[in-house]
Amino acid sequence: MQNKKLLGYVLIILSFGAAIYLLSSQSALMPAGYDLGVNGYLVARALIFLFILYALFKFGYFLLTKKD
Repeated sequence: MQNKKLLGYVLIILSFGAAIYLLSSQSALMPAGYDLGVNGYLVARALIFLFILYALFKFGYFLLTKKD
């Protein structure tokens, strides 16, 4: 039980870390040669940010509230 709760907290912290990395690193989502695709880059950043937060928070919340 304690290990699952710890895993839930770790996943929530990792979601924040991954979202901050993807938002701060400009080359993580846009490869070289696509400098004119700024609109797609902004949409990709927003979608990845939302997906990471939703998926990991949902899984972390599931682990924290699961009854054994």
